[in-house]
Amino acid sequence: MNDENKSTENKAAAESPQKPAPSFRMENILIKNLSLETPSGAVSPALGKNPTMKIEMRNAARRLSRENYYEVTLDATCRMEDGDKTQLLVEVSQAGVIVVENADAPLRERILNIHAPEMLYPYVCQLAGDLMSRAGAPRVFLPPFNFRMLYEQKRRAMEKKLAEEQSGNGETKAS
Repeated sequence: MNDENKSTENKAAAESPQKPAPSFRMENILIKNLSLETPSGAVSPALGKNPTMKIEMRNAARRLSRENYYEVTLDATCRMEDGDKTQLLVEVSQAGVIVVENADAPLRERILNIHAPEMLYPYVCQLAGDLMSRAGAPRVFLPPFNFRMLYEQKRRAMEKKLAEEQSGNGETKAS
């Protein structure tokens, strides 16, 4: 009886094939663009009263020609300022080729806008920090970054813009 149950279970499993689980992997990591500028000349920790560091992050994803392949780019701009003078400007654009398989559209969006940038972020931090220290600035460690929050902000802004456009299309102006 036990063998019959196993046989029936195997037959049922064969008749209803399971959908493969969603997966993604980083196929390649590369530097897309790199820039270092010291507009005020030599950078020294002793210069100025109290320099501030401003950091901007952007990410983008695009489909590549090969099926399930995407390029995710993470851009960081780090600006060291002393008052109104820029002492140091570092721009890093790090990209990764991501393969996403068996994922529906919402999951693919989260992978490309949250998980892939999280994987690229340590490379951006290392590269930006190394460039800054080679320019004579004190070693800077970029703080942790919440890509989920950035994605949610972008998504809400797009939804708001779409809602405004749709409500604007339905209105008629009185003369």
